[in-house]
Amino acid sequence: MAPKNPGIALSEADALRIPGGADLAVLLRAIDRFLPRRAILYLEGVVDRRLKAFLRAHAAANAMNVKRGTIWPRRETFHLEIEGGNLEELARLAEVLPVPQVCDHLIVYRDGKVLLAAHDLAASEEIWLSRELPSESMSNLVNALMPKPEKGAD
Repeated sequence: MAPKNPGIALSEADALRIPGGADLAVLLRAIDRFLPRRAILYLEGVVDRRLKAFLRAHAAANAMNVKRGTIWPRRETFHLEIEGGNLEELARLAEVLPVPQVCDHLIVYRDGKVLLAAHDLAASEEIWLSRELPSESMSNLVNALMPKPEKGAD
């Protein structure tokens, strides 16, 4: 029997790793601004009922199988197309909810390739960017997500 397809994922060798810890709403707005339209945002571990209702109402029609960040317990997953005001609405919800209520894992993919992966968001794990992204997109994402030095700090 052939092994079941675990889904698409971003390998460590294909990723530029940047420190995590960016505010989730900031991350969502950066994704909206700097990643391509028609990409899909995958969320795993959503807890908030209002957020689940929003994600179900705006579910992507062409979702792909994505490798899960958590094998057990099996959490509900959602796929949201990056189009229109979807991510801005999601960012507004993320501003008022604690990260563990929004999701545990977040992945952006398009055309069968993962563009961005952020696992264990509440623990501020690294964010992985695909090295296949255009250099301008990568630079813009890094600048938007990296903490800014405090004024007057040496």
